[in-house]
Amino acid sequence: MIMTQLDFLPSETLAHILHCAADCGLPSLLALAGTSQRLHAIYSVHQLPLLQLALDASYGPLQDVIQLVTHNASQPAHLIRSAPLSFALMKTIIEVGRIAKRWEEIYPFKKWQGANSVHRRLLTSDERRALRRAIYRIWLYSKAFHTPKFSRFTRRIPQIQILRAKLLYGWPVTDLAEIMDVYAILRKVLAENVCPSNARVQKKVEARYGEEYANSLFFGNQAIGMVPHTQSNGATYYQHLPSRPDSRYLIGTHHDPALEAYGDDIRYVERLSDIISLPS
Repeated sequence: MIMTQLDFLPSETLAHILHCAADCGLPSLLALAGTSQRLHAIYSVHQLPLLQLALDASYGPLQDVIQLVTHNASQPAHLIRSAPLSFALMKTIIEVGRIAKRWEEIYPFKKWQGANSVHRRLLTSDERRALRRAIYRIWLYSKAFHTPKFSRFTRRIPQIQILRAKLLYGWPVTDLAEIMDVYAILRKVLAENVCPSNARVQKKVEARYGEEYANSLFFGNQAIGMVPHTQSNGATYYQHLPSRPDSRYLIGTHHDPALEAYGDDIRYVERLSDIISLPS
């Protein structure tokens, strides 16, 4: 009944309704455009502008995600790039944007953890947008400077430092503060869940099985994440550990929790910095 009444409205009014739906995000726009043939026809006429608005609302800021997906080694990272909106570019934006939106769920859990869990809440729409912007910019920095051309040993070269800093100079101080906040959360997730240290694994095992077993863990030089097996001819090969989350710290004949650790010395910090780093 409501759609029947909408069909009698002028096309300009329906176009404005579609624009309002686009401001609410891509799912709202596509859902409304598919409710009637007339709305779909008007949507088809204004498709690219509507999709641009919807993508910015769902995965924006659109300019920052475009800087990320269009970056390549032929241009310095700090140069502003513009690209005509095409369906191929929109597909890439959606793929990257969905990853950023997953962090909208992870960030509050890690930001307000432990004693601060009483302050945990959902992010507002403005905070979600700021979070995505910070993720895109950290991702762009890593994509530009975490390459064989910019190895760990080049970080102290003044020319390389200037090139890295040029990317940061283009962002306001308030945005840099947001980037450092999100960077701290990303690093925390890596250190605690993705690439835990020896001490972190030992603490997890101690919480589940007691101090005695935790102290008996041997953090040797075996291949990380691998279990040694001996063939009939005496040769040794390594088999990947299962990656099931519920089995990560379980004790068993084919799973040593110590093999999940990435070390506790300078090399561990270097590994973590190689994955994600920003200039101090």
